[in-house]
This record gives sequence, structure tokens and C-alpha cells, in this order.
Amino acid sequence: MESIIVATGITRLILISGVLFVNTISFIRLLWCCAGNVKAKCVHKITTAVTILCSIVYLLSWLPYLTFSLPDGKWPLVNAKEHCIIQLSVTAQVTTILLTVLAVRKLYDCFNPKVAKVLSFSAVFAWVIPQLLYLSLAELLNNESSSFRFLDRLLLIPHSSSNASNEVTIGFMLCIHHLAAPVVAQLSWHYIVLVVPLTALILLSFILQAFRKTTNAGAEENCKCTPDLLISLCLYFNLMWLLILRPLIVLQTLIINKEWQQSPTYLDFGTHLVIIFAAVFVPFASNGGLRNKVREANENSSHRDRVIDYSIYYYTDKDRF
Repeated sequence: MESIIVATGITRLILISGVLFVNTISFIRLLWCCAGNVKAKCVHKITTAVTILCSIVYLLSWLPYLTFSLPDGKWPLVNAKEHCIIQLSVTAQVTTILLTVLAVRKLYDCFNPKVAKVLSFSAVFAWVIPQLLYLSLAELLNNESSSFRFLDRLLLIPHSSSNASNEVTIGFMLCIHHLAAPVVAQLSWHYIVLVVPLTALILLSFILQAFRKTTNAGAEENCKCTPDLLISLCLYFNLMWLLILRPLIVLQTLIINKEWQQSPTYLDFGTHLVIIFAAVFVPFASNGGLRNKVREANENSSHRDRVIDYSIYYYTDKDRF
């Protein structure tokens, strides 16, 4: 049993480290490209960099466990319950930031760049960040009322922390909620205060963009890069999960288990799937760092060809006169 756990742990460590390396290289190359080129600092590349950074933070939250817990299934400095709190807090914040990224993109699609910038900064700094800080503090302050268990059911973390809870071998530390009243209250607050308003902002941007007869010329001049299909899929996948799928799953779990005396359990696997999907595919997007250099080289080459063609036409007309 121990050898199987170690083997699967090493496999997970290699896979996550590889994806983390790809995202880190993509993020560095994207920053390097934008640092020396003002025209490259469009909203699509900036939001792509934010998406890659979110994937890096999520993957980094797994590395301490994967590195130090291969034999016995525990972190070196935190207990299993604290690991679950970190995992759930990171996933909630990352998915919220991805939803905010989609809202910012839509604002730039339908408003003047200056107006979109003011609206984006107001939404992020006056609304999203304070709410994320509040949810994080609420999670830390109410940790005694939170209870979790792991996917392989080898360990149950009770309400009261004990040393014995960390002495059981764990195969995979994917945390499962016990849907007690504080957990349901925090999920409801996150949905009502963050998910629904951000979705309403995205929907309003869609409506305004549909009623506009012409696109914003200023936005086109400000942004030379075009939206990418892979990033759009990741962002809209996250939107569908937060707005529709996760609330329905939680509600169904509560309804089915309403007659039980104990709190029902809920595995937030879709959130992990959304972030993993973004971590795997976004670095290879056309606005990502891995393909960015080749794409810019092709654009510069085509631009030089156009300049040469224009010079030929100029000298031909001059010779004619």
C-alpha cells in the first residue's frame, strides 16, 4: 500500500511540476514581450497573463503537499485541516478572479478604453478584492466549525483538531466539504455578492455590444491582439460552473440528504477541473507566452513586406512621371 501511494504521489508531482514549468515560462515570456512593446500591452494579453498567474498560484498550493507528503500524506508545517482550508480558499479566489477577467474583457469590448479602464479598476479594487478578503477572513475565523474529509476516505477530519487525525496514510488530499450551516452560508454569500453581479455585468456588456451599430475604433487602435478561442473557452467554462452547475449540484446534495442527521458531503471537483483546464491550455493560446514570439515574428515579417511593396509602388509612379 505504501509503495502504491508513493508511486502515485511521484506521478502527480511530475505532472503538476511539468504544468507549472510550462505556465511559468509562458508567463515570463509574456511579461518580456509586453515590457518592450507598448502596442503589446492590450487588454487581451494582460488578462491572459492574469489567467496564467492564477494557474501558477493554484499549482503552487499543491507543491508543498506533493513534495513532502509522499510517504505519510501530510504537510510538514500544517495539519490536514489547514491544508483543506488553503485548498478551498485558493480555488474559490482563483475562479472568482477568472470571472472578473471575463467581465473586464467584456467591458473593453463595448466601452471606450478610458471608460472601460475606470469601470474595471472600480469593480476590481472597490468590490471584488474587498469581498475576497472578507471571504478569506471568514474562512479563517470559522475554521473550528468547518469539517472536511478526503477523496479516498482514508481520513476524516473532525471539528476538533487532534494529532491522531494526521497519522493516517492519505493517497490523495482532495478535500470534501461537510455542508454545515457556515459552509452553506459562505457559498451563498460568494454566489450572491460576487458571482451574480459579475455575471450581470458581463450580460450587460453583451447587450450593449449587441445594440451598438459600430465597434469602438479607439479600442481597436488600443489593442492589436485579438481574442483567443482557448482562453474564451476557459473563461466561459468557469462562468457556467460558478453560475449554474455548482449551485445546482450543491442544492441537489442538500435536497437529497435533507433527512440525514449528519451534514451531507460535497466535492468541489468542477472548480479543480476548471483551473486545471486553464493551466493546461492557456499557455498554448495565441496570446499566451509560448506562441507569442512566433506570432509577433510573423506579424513583423508581413509588415516589412507591406513596406517594401509600398516603396516599389512609389518608385514606379515616380518613374512614370
